[in-house]
Amino acid sequence: MRPEPPSRPAGKGTELAAALNAELGADAPQLFTFREGEPEAAIAIMRGGRSSVSVLPGVDTYILNFRRDAWGWAHGDTPDRHRIAQAAVAWVTGTGLEEMAARWPFVRFSELQLAYERGDPLETQWRIVSRDASEQYREVVEPAARHPVVSGFFPGLGHNFLFMPHAFSSEVLASVIFETVGRFRLHVPGHQGPVHVGSAPRVVAVLAEHLDGLERRACHT
Repeated sequence: MRPEPPSRPAGKGTELAAALNAELGADAPQLFTFREGEPEAAIAIMRGGRSSVSVLPGVDTYILNFRRDAWGWAHGDTPDRHRIAQAAVAWVTGTGLEEMAARWPFVRFSELQLAYERGDPLETQWRIVSRDASEQYREVVEPAARHPVVSGFFPGLGHNFLFMPHAFSSEVLASVIFETVGRFRLHVPGHQGPVHVGSAPRVVAVLAEHLDGLERRACHT
């Protein structure tokens, strides 16, 4: 039977943490607390080792974020405080993503987030980018995915084709921007304007030189 939504979600972090902890009991291995230094913020957090779960009141529900090493690995929402508390304890004590979703269907994660757990985010992200590339970017994505240097960096694809050092970094090392059919612009941080404008193969070659240079410098620091 679907649980009744809470009539009034606990507002402050201290109140919400207390309400969730009441579902666990005093002998629970982990308990919820409020965000450090912000007891008035309407958020409760459970931490354990590398993992944490944050709970935020929504409209007739609670919004959950499951993190590991400060990165979001899954999310969900449910009005059921008891199931939230159970799922939070399971996550911070090491339960994997697929088991979490099997036991608590409100827990959701992406293909890439599952790859974080499997340990193959780079290969998975290249597969996703290659599969989902628009017609505009496919011409440059395909040779980039095959290049031995470029394919060693973590790609992102939206309005631009971006490259980061690895899956757990937001530092953009280079970006490729579609200009017109058969023509792309390569931008790198610290340079005003593009460092190269040209065909997809040539842009990938210049990109590879740039990324390889960054990697070599990193090895000598």
